[in-house]
Amino acid sequence: MRVALLCLDPGVPLGGPKGCSVHLRSVAAALLRAGHEVDALVMDPGPERDRAALVESGLRVRPLDGAAVHASRAPGQTPMLPGAAEITCHLEAVAPDLVIERLALLACAGAEAASRLGVPHVYEINAPLENEAAEHRGFGARRGARGVPRRVCQQLGRGRRLGGSRALGARARSRGLRGPGGPERGRSGVLRAPRERRGGSSAPRPGVCPPRLQRGVRGLFKPWHDLENLVRAVAGLGVRTPSRLVLVGDGPRRSAVLAAALSSGVEVAHLPHVPHEDVPAVFALCDAVVVPYASEEAYFSPLKLAEAMSSGRSVVASATGPCMRLIRHGEDGLLVPPGDSAAMAAALRRLALDPDLRERLGAAARRSASRLFSWDRAVARMLALAGKHLSAARGG
Repeated sequence: MRVALLCLDPGVPLGGPKGCSVHLRSVAAALLRAGHEVDALVMDPGPERDRAALVESGLRVRPLDGAAVHASRAPGQTPMLPGAAEITCHLEAVAPDLVIERLALLACAGAEAASRLGVPHVYEINAPLENEAAEHRGFGARRGARGVPRRVCQQLGRGRRLGGSRALGARARSRGLRGPGGPERGRSGVLRAPRERRGGSSAPRPGVCPPRLQRGVRGLFKPWHDLENLVRAVAGLGVRTPSRLVLVGDGPRRSAVLAAALSSGVEVAHLPHVPHEDVPAVFALCDAVVVPYASEEAYFSPLKLAEAMSSGRSVVASATGPCMRLIRHGEDGLLVPPGDSAAMAAALRRLALDPDLRERLGAAARRSASRLFSWDRAVARMLALAGKHLSAARGG
């Protein structure tokens, strides 16, 4: 089968370190492994090095014409998204059997183009985009954005099959979108458990590990990651529980987090960028991996949690909806109330004083990850959602 993987979000490059970029590449890789022909139609191809392996495996990358407009726009200027006519031309060149589109804010041209050509279309919903944009980027058209996918589905009669997490499926149905919800776990795709790697010449090493508990956190230092609260938790451990905080990533809260650590006397090893394939090596240097969030209502993709569990390290996570669905407290990880630095400190102290518990939780987390997390399974579920639609389109 020939699949067009469409992404009209200018903030989601195919190459690059973002979790959304890793997600997009992983979906493409899983489709290729399953024997499908895949064309990626994207606004931003991203760094060539990050997509080179996929291209060697057969991925065809087709930058949309709007990408040049996006790259040349002034900061703060609204991006120019390609219209249905342009996307129709690209799809005619690809001649796909199925279009899988990563839902982008206020972008409905992909579904319109697929409808013009009579090609089955699947929306993959990965986050409550209108809420994230309103709360963190000053987006003012939240109500209008909520209605775009619903209007497309109702008007075109296509694009009704939705991929995404259980929570997002319920949210989509509450907005009037028909069709089944997506896979139970993850952004309709989560990480396959990698092998643990302990160093090596290519692995980044944040210094020599002293005889102390070392906590790792990976992310982009966004406001919802609650890293300042984690710094307070580590500082609350005191000198009786020596600790080092390993922070991996970059983002708008980096300076504030590092300043808070400095003023609190928390020892930090900061790695601004680590290639995605080297993340397991960094986690292998840590005794525990922390996934902190400030609010129970915060939605986030569980990709980082999947990575942490797959690493075989003990995991401490905030008890948000996605974390509580993936972690069984005391069995394959520890859950603490969101935003509660005292509870986080208590959980970390418990791990520091009990190496057997760290070992048991880490091993159980890896077993859970091996059972639950696979891009191949996630893509298979996504294609299963489209199966009846494809059969109907072929007259079967």
